[in-house]
Amino acid sequence: MDVSGSRIEYIPGQGYFGYLPGSDKPALRWGDEFWAMMKEKAAQNAANQVKTPVLPNGPGRYDPVALETFERRKLTKQELSALAAELAEKYDPSNMTQAEMDSFMDDLVAEGLLSEDELGVLGYHGFTVLWSPFEGDGMTGWGGCDTLDTSNPEWDTYYSRYGSPTCLQNCNGDALAYTKLMSFYKNPAGSDAFVKYAQTKRGGYAIMANILEAVQRKRQALGLGGEDDSTSSACANSGLNSGLTWAEAMTRWKDASNSGDSLDEKVEDVRSDMYAALDNVLEASMERRRLALARGLA
Repeated sequence: MDVSGSRIEYIPGQGYFGYLPGSDKPALRWGDEFWAMMKEKAAQNAANQVKTPVLPNGPGRYDPVALETFERRKLTKQELSALAAELAEKYDPSNMTQAEMDSFMDDLVAEGLLSEDELGVLGYHGFTVLWSPFEGDGMTGWGGCDTLDTSNPEWDTYYSRYGSPTCLQNCNGDALAYTKLMSFYKNPAGSDAFVKYAQTKRGGYAIMANILEAVQRKRQALGLGGEDDSTSSACANSGLNSGLTWAEAMTRWKDASNSGDSLDEKVEDVRSDMYAALDNVLEASMERRRLALARGLA
């Protein structure tokens, strides 16, 4: 594009205007006066509770001020199981399109688990809001960093498959892996605006990952398929410990008991794995029994 005929105009009280050749409409605006006008407008909208509408294919909202008063629902184990059963009929966490991911987020908003005001940082409609110039001291007030939590016991499992994704497509539609990887961040540091942004993003993805994990287990218990056709192996992968099957946990128990090393810590870890595996195997067995009874086959 030839921009040799572009021009800049300054209007006192409004800031700078940039025009492309042959156009009488500004393509760019900047300057302290412009930012002051935008901040004032944003403050007025907030006071009047005016929300920017989310377009059908546009990015979601990110409003850290509104999120401060959002009361997030906390599910009981029974409520989580019921929700997972409902969502298991709609979504396959290991194979989802962007449209299905958007619908899934809409469902969580309806359940009070996510807020519309945080969807902008969670990839809604395939867009991620990066920052707001109205937080902190304009653009200069935005900055910070966080680190990947590579010590998470599930890190190697998911990172070895997909690396560090930036969108669902990078994980080939594996929504569970994507949300897990996007939640593996910790220790955000920098401006207050960045810390709020990073915490909101990590927290939102962690919520989605927990729900998707429950949906995955429910699908496998119901025989609906998924990433792993082995129900005993997949259902035992609770994400609470190492995801061992009962047989694998028993093998580790025997190995630990026969080891000449110090047993206390090692045996305790294996005991936790064993109980977690047993809990998931029993849950899967009970779910299959309930399904059989419902179908009149038992």
